[in-house]
Amino acid sequence: MADNSVDSVSLQCEQRIVIKFLVKESTPVIEIVKRLKAVYAENTLLISTIYEWAKRFKDGRTSVDDKRAGASRTAVTQDNITPVDLAIKENRRISVLELSSSIGVCAGSIDTIIHEHLLYSKVAARWVPKMLTKQPKQACVSACQQLLDRFNAEGETFLEHIVTGDETWVHYYTPETK
Repeated sequence: MADNSVDSVSLQCEQRIVIKFLVKESTPVIEIVKRLKAVYAENTLLISTIYEWAKRFKDGRTSVDDKRAGASRTAVTQDNITPVDLAIKENRRISVLELSSSIGVCAGSIDTIIHEHLLYSKVAARWVPKMLTKQPKQACVSACQQLLDRFNAEGETFLEHIVTGDETWVHYYTPETK
């Protein structure tokens, strides 16, 4: 079932209720699968999911709620965001797995903290902020102000001495490739 809309969540719960009812009637699981497919067609739960829920209800489960749905993210807290930020600032080449083992939070949560909360991205094997902080912004403003001051002092002749370029790497030799 690929659709995660509000209607599909209610369909999932509805099917769990049907599974619970048919299990109480001692209906074989293969028959439950056939009956659900007949009613819900392409919106039917996966067969493995139907078997799992049937087993749960046979083992005495009474609730049809899926406790995993809407589970809160307890690992993505300010208590975990701060040490991740400090560790990255200390070592920009640290990996997600190293952070995960040192902080004691799963790699998926570390990845969420890095990309969604701290807004870092990996560039040339280093973590860099996606947005400029105050210091790099101030450095850009300072450099531009110096260029503007020189232009005001020297005029058009200053522009003839400016060399521009992009971020292309130029090698003095041809590096060996595999």
